[in-house]
This record gives sequence, C-alpha cells and structure tokens, in this order.
Amino acid sequence: MQNIEESIVPLKIAELVEVIVRKKQMSAKDALCYLYNSNFYSKLYDSEAKWWYLPVEELYIELEKTKKQEKIDFTSRELLFVIFCIERYSIKQGKNPLEVYSLFERKDVTDYLKDNFEILHTQGEEYILEEIDLYFKKRKNS
Repeated sequence: MQNIEESIVPLKIAELVEVIVRKKQMSAKDALCYLYNSNFYSKLYDSEAKWWYLPVEELYIELEKTKKQEKIDFTSRELLFVIFCIERYSIKQGKNPLEVYSLFERKDVTDYLKDNFEILHTQGEEYILEEIDLYFKKRKNS
C-alpha cells in the first residue's frame, strides 16, 4: 500500500516542473534535471514536513532558496577534470554525456573524482577511465 507522499509527490513534481519551465524558460528535460539535481527534491518526500501540501508557487520559491544555498563545491580545476572524465567516459561507453553525468551522480563517482583529484588528474586518460571502471566494480560488489 502506498503512503500519501508516493501518491501526491509525482503530481506536485509535474506541476513544479511546469513552473520551472515557465519561469526559467527551459525545456522540460532541463527543468527535470534542475529539480532532481537539487537538495530540495528529497524534502518533497518528508512525511513530517508535508511539503506536498504547499501550493506549487511556494514550492518553486523554496526550491530557488535551496538552490541559492547550495554551494559550488568544486574548484575550477576540479570541475574541468570532472567534465573531462564525463566526456571521455561517455565516448568510451558510447553513451550520451548527460547519461554518464547522471550515472556518476547516482554512484557518487563525481565525489570520488573530486576527492581523489590531486592523484587522478596527474594520470593518463586510460588510467583514469580504468579507475572509474574499478570504482564501479568495487561499488557493485559492496
């Protein structure tokens, strides 16, 4: 049996995405990425806070507040390195870079790359891509 959040939140997300599209003037796909890639998204399922009861315009305001509070936690060198890894891994796997980015985020590869930047960025492309594959294998087995 579903709890109330599982029934209501998808409807609220759809409404919120429409507001994001309108206010940010972006595509629905970009708006989905914008929402799902925020700390605010998980708040929608908080059964104690009951965020889903708020009108969608208020949810949008709260989303924007959260986005402003989220800090960029990468130096420009680290960001460039992560982008390099996403682009090269997408070519290696024959996938779209957005798919690879999503995979990296789900599996915490982005954080791994950032945390190990000082060592990894001095290595060659083949070594880095092998390290990413090894990271996936270790995560799969644990």
